[in-house]
Parts: sequence; C-alpha cells; structure tokens
Amino acid sequence: MPKPIATLRRQFVWLAAVLLSVAAARVLAGHYVAGVYDAHLHRIAETERANQRILQDLTDIETGVRGYQLTGDPTFLEPFRAGASDYPAARDAALRAAPDDRTRVLVRDQDQAAQRWLAQVALPISALPAGRPGVGTDRSARGKLLFDEIRAANAAVAAAVAESQAAATASHRTAGTVLETALAVLTLLSVLVAVRVYRSAARLLTAAATGPIAGARPETGARPPGADPAAIIADGPDPAAEAHPRQLLRVSATPSVDGGVRLTVTARGDGVPSSPGGLDLALCRRVVSRHGGTIITSGAAVHIELPASCVAQPVGS
Repeated sequence: MPKPIATLRRQFVWLAAVLLSVAAARVLAGHYVAGVYDAHLHRIAETERANQRILQDLTDIETGVRGYQLTGDPTFLEPFRAGASDYPAARDAALRAAPDDRTRVLVRDQDQAAQRWLAQVALPISALPAGRPGVGTDRSARGKLLFDEIRAANAAVAAAVAESQAAATASHRTAGTVLETALAVLTLLSVLVAVRVYRSAARLLTAAATGPIAGARPETGARPPGADPAAIIADGPDPAAEAHPRQLLRVSATPSVDGGVRLTVTARGDGVPSSPGGLDLALCRRVVSRHGGTIITSGAAVHIELPASCVAQPVGS
C-alpha cells in the first residue's frame, strides 16, 4: 500500500476513534452524573418523608396524652400508643437517609428534644390512673415548652433537607457544565482530526488528478516541423492507432499508368479512422488536391492518387 494511502487510513481510524470516544463519554458520563444526582435526591426525599413521619408520631402522642389528661378516658391513649410505637422506626429511617452529616446531627438533636418531652411529660401523664380528669395539669406549661422545642428541631431538619437539595442541584449543574466542557474539547479534537483527514484526502486527489497516469506510454512518432506526413506513416507509430488500439493500418504503393503513384491505406478492425496518420481526412484531401492528386475512400481502404510531378523518381524505374 502506498505510504500516503496508509497515512490517510490511519487518520480515518483516529477520526473514528475520537468520534466513538465522544459518544461513549457522553453516554457513560451522562449516566454517571444523572445516577449520582438521582441517588442524592432519593435520599433527600426519604429524609423529608421520615422527618414528617417523626413530627406526625410525636403529634399523635401529644394529642393522646392531652386528651387523656383532660378526660381521664383511656381511649384517648390509642393515638399515644400508635405514635410511640412508630416513632423509633421513623427516627432510624431519618438517620439512615440523611444526605449529609449536618442533617444527621439535626435529626439526633430532634430526638433528644423528643426524649426530654416524653420522659418529663408524655410518659408520666400516660401512667396516671384512669377516670381522674384534670390530673397532672401542673405539667401542661412545661409540656408545651418542650413540645415547641420539638417543633423547632423538626423545622431545622426540614430546612437542612431543603438546603441539601439546593446544593445537590447546584452540584449537578456544575458537573454537567464540566462534562459539557470536556465533551466540547473532544468534539473540537474530532473536528481538527476531520480537517486533517480532509486535507490529506484533497492532496491525494489533487496528486492523482495532476500526476502521470500509471501505465501510460510516452508519445512517440510525433511529427517534427517540416517533416513529410508520409514518412511519419511509414517510419513511426501512428498516433491514430494509439487512440484506436483495435485498428491496424496497412500502407501499400503501386505505380500508376501516368508515371505517378497510387497509395492505398487499408484499415483492419473498426474501419478507416477519421484522422489517418494523425491528420484530418478533409485536410488530407486539400493537401493531395494541391499536388494535383485525389483521394478516394472505398470501404476500409483509402486510395491516394499522386501525379508523376509529385514523384522524385518515377515508380518502377
């Protein structure tokens, strides 16, 4: 394989490799960035749901305790028991799903506030004997203060979750920008390789169009200035034969009755060429006519009659 062709082929391989790299990087990096972002959003959503569940459980506990305290009816303790049973699972879910350490610390602070309220207010009231409404009213003011601390801690967790979501979105956008920049660099590289391949191909095509044709034979038998066309036909290769490789010409000369000469050009193959000997047939007629001769075509033969005045030495003498 010629060296330019091999070089061009290598450049095409490089171009294909760069284009495939750009496509693969876009797919793989895009999936990775999207996967990380989706996983982070999933943890944030889980933390948000668990935090709402914590507040709902504690509210149920507070509602049951307050109703029992006011009425002395044990049926009001049902929400208390349901909330107290579910609260530990909700707290653990929030701790597991917390998207960052700050949120996890705030969840623990909320749990500490809840444990203080449970230990100092909810559990003691729920342990009082039934049928005694108004018992434990001295704990109401303290209980309200402690439960307000729970609400504040829960709101702090919700705010931290919202901030984490905003940070995740900003980080995702930054990662997308970096990814697009890297892909733009790879795309530019592929364009440069494509331009180089185009220029190489253009040079090869130009060289093929302007250079010598492989296997071409040099022109021979060209007529020198002032040379006799008949001598060229007799001595050199016929240019018309080069243009019509299937034609074979046979030239014969016989004396005519008036001392002149009769030249016969016989063609074998595709018939008499329009330019025998490289000369146009009409031009041949004018040249022969000026010398007092004639040209007659007959099938695959051309007969040229020249008078004796054109013959330096009579034919046959």
